Amino acid sequence: MMSRLRWIMLSLLAVILVLFVLSNPARLTLALEPLPWQVEMPVYLLVIASLAIGWLCGAVLTWLHGGATRQALRHGRRTIRQMEERLATAEKALHDEQARAAEQSPPAVSGQIEPRPGRTFDPGGDPA
Repeated sequence: MMSRLRWIMLSLLAVILVLFVLSNPARLTLALEPLPWQVEMPVYLLVIASLAIGWLCGAVLTWLHGGATRQALRHGRRTIRQMEERLATAEKALHDEQARAAEQSPPAVSGQIEPRPGRTFDPGGDPA
């Protein structure tokens, strides 16, 4: 949908641009007063060049203005990468410590209660 809309808008802009060029064929002389140079060009070329230079200046200023945001994003990504590395190191150390503790611990209890020697256990009554 957006692709069609983009093509429609670009086509409309191209038609307007062609109509503008065809309706402004007159030539004019552009002179910057203290300088000795003069340039003769069609009106449409001056207007289109002015728009292009304005767009380019706006794009450069926008890019420069976003520098602080891009720097903050780079710093955040660097911090995240460092924290992920520290987390991976800590998880490895924890895993190694758990493996070491499992090797040193006594075997696990079977889960049944063993009566003390010399005593009997009657679940329904008193111990003897």
